[in-house]
Amino acid sequence: MNKRRLALAVFASLSLASISPAAALAAESLFLPSVADHGGIAGYGANSLVKSDGTYWTWGDGRSAPTQIAGLADVETVLEGNLVVKKDGSVWHWEKTDSADGAKVEKVEGLTRPVAVRYTYYGTLAVDAEGNVFRAEMKDRGPDMTRFAPVTGIGDVADLTYYYDGRNRDGQAQWVFLKRDGTVWKNADYAFDRFVPIPSAGPASSVQSQLVLKKDGTVLAWPIDNTGTAPSWNGDAAVRVPGLSGIRSVWTNTNTNLAIDAEGKLWFWGATITGWTDSTVLHNRTTPVQLKGLPRVKTAYAVERSLVALSEDGKLYATSIERSDMPAAPEFKLLSADVGSVLASKRHLIYQKTDGTLWGWGVNKAGQLGYGDLEFEHLTPVPVQPPVAVTVNGETARLSNGVIVRSGQTFVPLRSVFEKLGAKISWDENGKVAAVERQSGAEGSASGDTIILVDFKSSSITLNGKPVKLANDPFGIGGVSYLPLRFVSESLGAKVDWKKEENRIDIEMK
Repeated sequence: MNKRRLALAVFASLSLASISPAAALAAESLFLPSVADHGGIAGYGANSLVKSDGTYWTWGDGRSAPTQIAGLADVETVLEGNLVVKKDGSVWHWEKTDSADGAKVEKVEGLTRPVAVRYTYYGTLAVDAEGNVFRAEMKDRGPDMTRFAPVTGIGDVADLTYYYDGRNRDGQAQWVFLKRDGTVWKNADYAFDRFVPIPSAGPASSVQSQLVLKKDGTVLAWPIDNTGTAPSWNGDAAVRVPGLSGIRSVWTNTNTNLAIDAEGKLWFWGATITGWTDSTVLHNRTTPVQLKGLPRVKTAYAVERSLVALSEDGKLYATSIERSDMPAAPEFKLLSADVGSVLASKRHLIYQKTDGTLWGWGVNKAGQLGYGDLEFEHLTPVPVQPPVAVTVNGETARLSNGVIVRSGQTFVPLRSVFEKLGAKISWDENGKVAAVERQSGAEGSASGDTIILVDFKSSSITLNGKPVKLANDPFGIGGVSYLPLRFVSESLGAKVDWKKEENRIDIEMK
């Protein structure tokens, strides 16, 4: 088996903390505004996008292409924990289901216009535009993301973060709050009835996990080591990271730390990694090293076992952290040019080029890249599938998996559209043959019965017993069988109108 399939992810956060609190909140969200008007995309995240019409689309978790979440409209931004904020300020939560719609959507109570959410299984906090803090109510299986209540005793918050104390074995996170006046606070004894300042940490510009970026450009860190034996958070434990000054942004996943200074230089300290599975070893560098060989850096992340950096001139680079120590001049590989912005997750990243197109790179075993396949990984960037909506007689079709476009031909899941056209769908599991049948007596049908047989073993298609050859063979992805949309729809007697600029297919019966 490929060793990469057994890799332990070394990334535990999605965020880049920047120099101002307002910018930090924007950067730490899961959503970036589009850099160009392309395909009606208003903004995107590491596993989602919002179109300019306010519809919300997601991929990953087995969905290999952008899939519209039915029931969500007028979406403005996306936050952690499967939360979206609508243009009216209301907050909605969605979760994947096995239903025909593919998702359950609920309105969130007690929370309006949040600007940041930090989600953990052991608790979730949110902060709104006024600096008020809210906490998700807890239930047996973690936080109830549909019910929030205000947290008293702390306010005027600009940003918040958390980390897991190495000595705390109860699964509780230590929460840290950056106030608008630059002071840094924590919740005492992991509870939410008392909050205390951390004098040595301020005045700060941003906080992220165990790192504090001070307004003077220096960086403080609470001592967390990779063995999980760090001391508890307290003001006296915060120490200055040596060798760093004039820093404008920091990033950490609690193992690997990155900093970018005012001159665009990239600094590295913390963990590199060697070995696999039970033999995995993290090697800790306590003193930052400047990584040479890059132009001015705009954004940087650790993704899986790589370090990726976006330069100010729009070039995206990657180098390995699979080594016992990080050299000062590692070899950087150019992944892409003309990149406007990038967002990273634990094992993959999504970026947008200046022409507005979305691209993915990294691990893809659950469809994280939105490319339309479930290959374990793509180490050459691949384009994200376009978010194609389908309407049937003016009504949006609800798809459990998104449309896939191959060589200009659109494919849809077997049971997504054709039943709405009056067809009967059957599936022979043993023979891997799909049958689409429409009787001649059905309203709007063409003369005579229509029977389409699709053999996924031989990739053959017959229409009323006659073989048909199309530009692309039918295919299956992760147990989902895909059929060519135009061919099947028109064979059933429907009119298909592909509106490319809007990424929408309108189907009407004749």
